[in-house]
Amino acid sequence: MASSSSWRELLKGLIAVPSERAAAAERIGLNPITFVRWVQGTSKPTMQNLIELPNAFPAHREEFIDLIEQEYGIHLRDSQPITPSVFSPEQAIPSEFLLKVLGEYARASGPFAAWYIRTQCLEQLLSLLDPGKEGMDISIIRCIPPRSEGVHVQSLCEVMGIGNPPWPSGVDRRLLFLGSESLAGWVVEHSEPSVIQDFGSPGLLPFRITTGEKSAAAYPILRAGKIGGCLMASSNIENAWTPLRLYCLDAYAKLLALPMGETDFYESQRIALREMTILAPSREQHLLLEFQDRLRQLRRAQHTLSIVQAETLVLQQMEAALMIESE
Repeated sequence: MASSSSWRELLKGLIAVPSERAAAAERIGLNPITFVRWVQGTSKPTMQNLIELPNAFPAHREEFIDLIEQEYGIHLRDSQPITPSVFSPEQAIPSEFLLKVLGEYARASGPFAAWYIRTQCLEQLLSLLDPGKEGMDISIIRCIPPRSEGVHVQSLCEVMGIGNPPWPSGVDRRLLFLGSESLAGWVVEHSEPSVIQDFGSPGLLPFRITTGEKSAAAYPILRAGKIGGCLMASSNIENAWTPLRLYCLDAYAKLLALPMGETDFYESQRIALREMTILAPSREQHLLLEFQDRLRQLRRAQHTLSIVQAETLVLQQMEAALMIESE
């Protein structure tokens, strides 16, 4: 290869072959399309991206460093040793992080301990799946307990999530009812993971799609062969789901079974999801406020209920009302 005049020119020549582009992107935890956008000038790399870029192409590392230093006037060789942000399968759940989560699991109980564990898992997972903040949303989706023994699980509820723009940033409490019309519903009904690399591809089932969602993957949350919900991640770019990202999503779905109780899991034959009405965005935004208002009223009226019991009753009431709307 002839000498290049800029790092973009060098990058353009190295990513011409799709398989090599994909391999290089995976080394530093980016989506292959990001390289194309940098070459075309439709997006710009962050300083961290520039530090890590030479590691994506080991045979051309020194040339990348020289060209980046010339263009930006920075001294990469004077900075900390350059290590790629990509993780190996063994690093998907770092030992220090796992010990922290297990320590909380051993010491505490109840909804606040569960909230802590889920928060830690979501933050760690987002940092691994979207280190370049290209745009991703991760959500925890749980089965809504049936209103009586012997009745099937009929819907799911997205209860918590985290995102990078274009989705809201930071961990937040959520309340969104889902059923058989959703990718999460398919995963829970089949107790199997599912990956959609491009929602625009022909022949896909007509799953509900959120604004900005171009691809998604979901893994079931299982315990002893029973299903409790799923962990779902959405990206605003197509073909985001590399084998390493899917490995990590699967690992955290397993970890998120920890804060759930035994009664939160159901035999597969008890899952019979209904199709839930897709609400207007304004109505969806008010569901959480409605839930919190109902919860306060119920706990004032029945102060002997635990917070978990009260939340379950309110979810069941709201589920019943939405199912009437869906008929």
